[in-house]
Amino acid sequence: MTKVMTPNEIVEAGERIYAESFRDLYEGQYDGQFLAIDVASAEVYLGEFPEDALGKAESANPAGSFYLVKIGAAGTFTVGYVGEHERDVAWPLQPAA
Repeated sequence: MTKVMTPNEIVEAGERIYAESFRDLYEGQYDGQFLAIDVASAEVYLGEFPEDALGKAESANPAGSFYLVKIGAAGTFTVGYVGEHERDVAWPLQPAA
């Protein structure tokens, strides 16, 4: 039976696997592309977009737990926040007249 991993365990395993085995192989050559790491097997799947890498990984192991890396970047995705004071802003934002 395969151990169910918590999200934190997946992140820790994925970061360790990437740093120890794949960072030097992929950074510089594939910057901006995505690498899905199967944290149980340490198999990796490269894709131009996140969906490509994860699609390949899920096809190979539908029950896998994957860690996604944007190669050469500090983070895979950027998160924004709109505060309470901005609630009256008209959406979608329009250029000032």
